[in-house]
Amino acid sequence: MSTFHSHDHDLLIQAEFDGELSIADSARLAAHSETCPECQDIYRNFGRLSRLVRTDTRTYQAPETLRQTIRDAITPSAVVIRPVWRPRLRDVVGLAVGAALAASLVLTVQSPREDLASALVSNHVRALQPGHLVDDVSSDQHTVRPW
Repeated sequence: MSTFHSHDHDLLIQAEFDGELSIADSARLAAHSETCPECQDIYRNFGRLSRLVRTDTRTYQAPETLRQTIRDAITPSAVVIRPVWRPRLRDVVGLAVGAALAASLVLTVQSPREDLASALVSNHVRALQPGHLVDDVSSDQHTVRPW
């Protein structure tokens, strides 16, 4: 009983010629091909085609007029060379300063002005009250001293 279907033969044999089959699939295909005349014909055709491609290949040689036209089209003035940007210390520092300013601007714009102003005033008033200059919560009197 064969595990290969008739419509798979061409593709499997082509994959075998290209070296793309696993060892197990290659062995199954070889065993199947021993008893299948259709696969034997496909093997012979691929073999002939492979030999023809390897032995009878011709390269196209462009005519000299075409070569000269291409050489003339590629002149040094036609080629634009752009300088490569390499970051320098001042560029990096400028970028960092710009990012810090942008972040502070975002934080300032995002926080409501009234909340900031009221927080500043309430913290100042609290600091002016007696005994609230420094608020450190601790149950151990020896660790935090009120100096």
